[in-house]
Amino acid sequence: MATSAIVVRGADGTPAPVPPVDGKDALPLADGGRGTSGKTAWLGLECTLSATPGARGNPAYGAPPAGNGGTGRAAPSLSLTIAKISTSGPLAITVMGGTGARGGDGGVGGTGGQGGQAGTQPAACTTTYGPVKGGPGGPPGHGGDAGTGGAGGDGALASVIYDERLTKLDVAVHCLGGSGGDPGDPGRPGTPGKGGLGSDGTPERDGTTASPGAVGGQSSGGSSGSGSVTPVSNPAVELKLVVAGL
Repeated sequence: MATSAIVVRGADGTPAPVPPVDGKDALPLADGGRGTSGKTAWLGLECTLSATPGARGNPAYGAPPAGNGGTGRAAPSLSLTIAKISTSGPLAITVMGGTGARGGDGGVGGTGGQGGQAGTQPAACTTTYGPVKGGPGGPPGHGGDAGTGGAGGDGALASVIYDERLTKLDVAVHCLGGSGGDPGDPGRPGTPGKGGLGSDGTPERDGTTASPGAVGGQSSGGSSGSGSVTPVSNPAVELKLVVAGL
């Protein structure tokens, strides 16, 4: 025999209002971060000033934390009367809170800046001082922290009375808290900046790596509440359901 059902449910939480926001890329170096060129005398045979290395690339910006998911609403309070019941089989009444919304996803960190190129090193200066390095790449931005899921809404206190003469009616009341929302995904770190070229064409190392965003928290479910079913003699209606908040 099919089961008839009455469901009283709180609204689900509102999702995180802002989409993932990425971190900003690094600002470019002034004049490209290029080193100054070396100088010579005596028709280029004597080095008077060695070239200087390229500048380190600028750091990028991290992504901001994501928003949290909204909390599920508690089961609403109400009074429901049924003057005449047509079913004679099982009747399942479920009273529950809304589900918490999923937390927001973290954005991607910004890209690190390009390292500057070394200044031109004349042959005489290379012989005396060796080649000059380019600037290291700039570090990327960290990933954005994931948002925490919203808490589940509370169930309620549910009371059912029905006409005891309805001997074939089987009423069951289930009061449940809403489930907590899942956390969002943490954001990825950005890409390290590329190293600049040395005076001999050898690239310098890229920027250091950054960390991903922190993992979001799992929120708890709502409180369940409780329900009761009582057959009574000569009620005004065949069934009455009263739901009250915790």
